[in-house]
Amino acid sequence: MLLDNCVAPQLKGTAINKWKFALPVVLLTAAITLPATALPASQELLDKMLAAVAAMQSLEVDASFTNWDQANSSSGLLQAHFAMDTSAKDGKTIRREFLTAKITKTKRDGKVEVFQEHKIIDDGTFQWWEQRGLDTKGLLTVSKQIAKSFDWADQIARDTKEDWKLYGPKVVGEDLIHGQKMYVLEGAAPQDGTEKKSMRLWVGQDDLFVHRRIATDQRENEPEPNTDTREFLNLKVNWKIDPALFTYTPPEGATVTDDTKH
Repeated sequence: MLLDNCVAPQLKGTAINKWKFALPVVLLTAAITLPATALPASQELLDKMLAAVAAMQSLEVDASFTNWDQANSSSGLLQAHFAMDTSAKDGKTIRREFLTAKITKTKRDGKVEVFQEHKIIDDGTFQWWEQRGLDTKGLLTVSKQIAKSFDWADQIARDTKEDWKLYGPKVVGEDLIHGQKMYVLEGAAPQDGTEKKSMRLWVGQDDLFVHRRIATDQRENEPEPNTDTREFLNLKVNWKIDPALFTYTPPEGATVTDDTKH
């Protein structure tokens, strides 16, 4: 979903795409069930969500991912701030983006296996990528690349449709989180052998974007399910983003690699 879209395509091949987030999830919110006639059908809601994504010209959000990986007894946390906007210039589509992300993976005994900090800024011409972590021994590295011009609206739409295809979620009630009334959806994937997968979504009734997603994967002979919880806070769609976010100057002392000539 959203943060996957915001982070994974850019960090493909790094530790962020290989780790399994952790942390057991305790749901503190309860959906308020309303009469079925008051709730939209699943396909109707999906159509409205896809229309909202298609109309998206800018997006800014704070996000938190937590995950429990039962097989590896490890937990993880990703905290991020993401912004993007799309504009037209001289008949061309210009896509800019900003991302800061902090990733921590911890074993049950408290040992930190992964710690990384990333900053990605794409100004529509070049993309700058800062990295610092255990694998860089705390040193800050910067790479300069040609702008990616990634189509976030298309990616979000494809991943949303994939969730509907896999889990077949149904609208089961309403809830109030993040100051907005939400549709609550529940779904389960067809059982594959001894593996049971389910998902719960909170979709904003005003903005029609996902604000919370909880997926579980229960496997036979494992006492706890793998859980993946994604929380999206301060989500703003189609508003003017501070242009300073899309400007970048490498910090003094950073090691810079220029990949634009390769």
